[in-house]
Amino acid sequence: MRVAVLPLLALLSACGGQEQATNEAGRTADRAAAASPAPSPSPSRVIAVRHVIDDAEVLSTSARTAMEARLSDVERRTQRRIMVVTVASLQGRSTGELSETIGLRTGITNGALLLFAPKERELRLSAAGPSGTLLSDARARQIVEQVMRPDLKANRFEAGIVKGIDHVAALLSETIG
Repeated sequence: MRVAVLPLLALLSACGGQEQATNEAGRTADRAAAASPAPSPSPSRVIAVRHVIDDAEVLSTSARTAMEARLSDVERRTQRRIMVVTVASLQGRSTGELSETIGLRTGITNGALLLFAPKERELRLSAAGPSGTLLSDARARQIVEQVMRPDLKANRFEAGIVKGIDHVAALLSETIG
């Protein structure tokens, strides 16, 4: 039986309107098709969600449950939020754009987000805030390429995601300094 979670589309639309996202260079880029984008969500408009959203249905119930427990524990101990989001399709959006939107809507200011779209075979692992010290872009690439990619290429999506998240959780459980 599939665990009921807030669907990703509801998550993205829950704050209303179209979104704005800031790219890595710090420039704000309009991601909306509408003429007037909605402002960034205020803390009271941030959506509380689970750590694992599996809209693509690539994870078993036991894997989702185990990841949810582990990631909840990491957040409780470290104040670092790790999310796993799978989408059936990117629907023409880039993984970067969708990751930024999810980060804004869920309020991830310190932690990491793993976004996987099996249809397009695209994956993005990114850090937010101070967690970027522990999970640098180079380290994220290494986890994706060396830990996850072999299983993902062999269509063992669950295995790849679980292994990658295990590495991220261990890394973000460390202390800085």
